[in-house]
Amino acid sequence: MIADSSFLIALFMEEDEHYNKACEEFFNCKNQKILIPDRVLEEVFTVFTYKRGIIFAIAVLEKINQNQCFVFYNIDLIEQKRIFQIIKETKTRMSFIDYCIAYLTVSRSESLLCYDQGIKNFIKKYKSFI
Repeated sequence: MIADSSFLIALFMEEDEHYNKACEEFFNCKNQKILIPDRVLEEVFTVFTYKRGIIFAIAVLEKINQNQCFVFYNIDLIEQKRIFQIIKETKTRMSFIDYCIAYLTVSRSESLLCYDQGIKNFIKKYKSFI
């Protein structure tokens, strides 16, 4: 499974509109590995730092790091080049992180933990291209 920042933010912020859904999905995938791409981790840390403060952001990182379900994933240079190619060819207006999530989800044939409809729509439209 691939985790997007929208899932991780919802999982750790009770006031998020998707909090209950994120908790349920996390509970249902207890025996599976959840990949967190490096750029997603950066984005989650930044969001928590600005919304809740550095202490909260550090606590979340510690919880993620201690949970054996979560696996950190570094996007390598070959994958970056492929993602750049997809960006140039599709010219879809979305963040680089969203392109990474779409690429990893499709190229690794993984399920996606995500509440960003733009990423889901992009995957539907360009799945065969990726």
